Amino acid sequence: MAKRRGKQRRKESGAVIEATGLGTVLPITGHPQFAKFATVGLFVLACLLYLNTIGNEFTNWDDPVLILENRAILSLSSENVKEIFTPVKGVTYQPVRVLSYAIDYHLWKFKPAGYHVVNFVLHAIGSGALFLLLLMFLNEARGGSEKDNRMIALCTAALFAAHPVNVEAVTWLASRKYGLLSAFAFSGMAMHVYGTRRQLTKIAFPWVISGAVLMVLAMLSSPFGIVLAPLLLLMDLARIRKRDEIRNYALAYIPLALLSIFPYYAIALGLLSEGSAAAHRFHYKGDPRYTYTTVLRALFDYAVNYVYPVNLCNKYPNAIVDRPSDMSDTKTLRALAATIGVLASAVCAGFALRKQHRLFPFCFAWAFVAWFPVSNIKVPISTTMADRYLYLPGIGVFLAVCLGLNWLAGRVNARALLGAFCVIMLIFGGLTMRRNTHWRSSITLWESALKAHPKNPVGLNNYGDALRERGKAEAAARIQRAQKHAVELRTTNPKAANEHLQAEQKAAQEEETRIRAEAAKQYQASLDLFEPHAEAHKNLGTYHLRVKNYEKAIHHLGRAVEIRAEKGQFFPAALSNLGVCYIQNENPAEAAKCFEIAVKNDPYLMDYRINLALAYLQMGGRVAAAVTQFKETMRLAGNDKQALAIGNRLREKKHFAEAIEFYQLAVQATPSPNEEQTARFSNAQCLLALGRLAEAKVEMDRAYTIQPNEHAQKFHFSLLRAYETAMKRKQVLQ
Repeated sequence: MAKRRGKQRRKESGAVIEATGLGTVLPITGHPQFAKFATVGLFVLACLLYLNTIGNEFTNWDDPVLILENRAILSLSSENVKEIFTPVKGVTYQPVRVLSYAIDYHLWKFKPAGYHVVNFVLHAIGSGALFLLLLMFLNEARGGSEKDNRMIALCTAALFAAHPVNVEAVTWLASRKYGLLSAFAFSGMAMHVYGTRRQLTKIAFPWVISGAVLMVLAMLSSPFGIVLAPLLLLMDLARIRKRDEIRNYALAYIPLALLSIFPYYAIALGLLSEGSAAAHRFHYKGDPRYTYTTVLRALFDYAVNYVYPVNLCNKYPNAIVDRPSDMSDTKTLRALAATIGVLASAVCAGFALRKQHRLFPFCFAWAFVAWFPVSNIKVPISTTMADRYLYLPGIGVFLAVCLGLNWLAGRVNARALLGAFCVIMLIFGGLTMRRNTHWRSSITLWESALKAHPKNPVGLNNYGDALRERGKAEAAARIQRAQKHAVELRTTNPKAANEHLQAEQKAAQEEETRIRAEAAKQYQASLDLFEPHAEAHKNLGTYHLRVKNYEKAIHHLGRAVEIRAEKGQFFPAALSNLGVCYIQNENPAEAAKCFEIAVKNDPYLMDYRINLALAYLQMGGRVAAAVTQFKETMRLAGNDKQALAIGNRLREKKHFAEAIEFYQLAVQATPSPNEEQTARFSNAQCLLALGRLAEAKVEMDRAYTIQPNEHAQKFHFSLLRAYETAMKRKQVLQ
């Protein structure tokens, strides 16, 4: 009786779901409640695992370039959005990612907590959508027990949500594209599968078109979206049972094909064109064998990370196997043997389990197709391996594991196996939460990277950067606290307040100097491991410039520029610091050469034009060229706000006639009263120096009347005395 009543309740609930349309949202006719609760449970699980990232900071690992210093995210105006979606040759096309950062900035400016919440919510949505996708796919491709299919889909999605290897793709703010990719791609693929399910007499094009739109959004979020069409094709091939179904599936690809034309073009324009941001690189020493043997070793490391994810790293050393012909590298040999074994196992499993519609080979095919763009096999890229590269391929691995566990469950104690899986999930969840803490700050990130791989040139360099920034921030905070305390103390004991402030400023400066010296050691250690490291040379050269060791500074900065030039790249930061170093070292001719190169490569870098003008002034005899650069700087800026500062520079070099021209521009630029007064007083000084006394008297009087305060009175009085002295001298001469 109880069983009969249970069947009756399930039949009634199914009728209610069909009548209300909930079956279209959760297209599971047998157990819709399970699908609903499993989807929500996966969402909650993913959010809980990454909840401890809310307190994480921005890191110095691409976050500054993509978020903190990215001017494209500062506005949501229609003009800016149009610019975001405009493809640029040689620049990776990811407009949806940039737009998501712009929305973040609009909501919470540069508070990292909001960015982290968006990242893990996207991952949670992707985990839930993956479960629904796999559940529908397995019911058609695998058949058999629906209960088994539910458990396989649930366990696969749970592994995807909780495995530590995915932490980099979720916790790293600069990897927003992976969360967007999973949320859009899996939702779109699920809609495609639902719209082409076997129970339908014809294709449900509204679902198929909606799925195609979401997959296109995934492509616009990440270049890895180019694999979605092949992955979808693999799924449909696995679902086909009769030849006449092929035609129906082919028709379902028309919307996706039409909508994907522009994304594929834009992605190809960015990745395969020449440009500073193009991802295409060349084989090591021009020989692809180095690449292939290195890929084999990376495969071995990937396999270890799946099974034993305790030494994960955000930047693995790009260790190239330097013996491609004799294959004497032990890791490479092990990787080759493992690869052959895996492929043989896949073939055997496919033959043995051919009744299950080749799902094991499908898993390996999914993993390979999703990994191929970052495999370095066809197109070498700048990174040999990274955890984030496993975000999509891992689904094939997780599905194969869960299929294997399902097969094993029929031969051993199923409850014990389920208990073991739950224990593994708990371990992975703990490791994920622990790995999240490694991304707490730049310091903790690079400390964990160096702990996993001590001989890591990039890690050492970036750890040095993190130390330098921390020293700078701590010094600023200490001085700010001292200033606040001095303000409170000044009311009772002004002398003690000043002494306290001076002591704290000195201590903060000494501590910052000590930390900068420690950072310099990290830069040097990076160069000891890998000498042609342009960024480390630039950082070490900048340190020597700061401590006025100009000879070493010139060496390292020049080497940084040289390394980038060999790759056909422009290194503006190193070139600028090199020019400044030459100016400080009384070599304006070499400084001018540096800034001329910088301006030639990027005419809109206004700071470089100003430095070029200063170099011309220091050279002597090139005042006209300096003035030209100053004027061009103001023209590019679109205003005369820099005229006052430029006039001061010219006045310091005693080029009074030229300075007067810029002071007059500053006055005409409708500045603030304080700026106008400063410009007029400075102009009066130049006029006095040129002997134009009457004009100087008029200018200083005008300046005084703008803000007749105590400071202005003192300055006016000093100029008046200079004026009277000049008048007496003129009378004597006459």
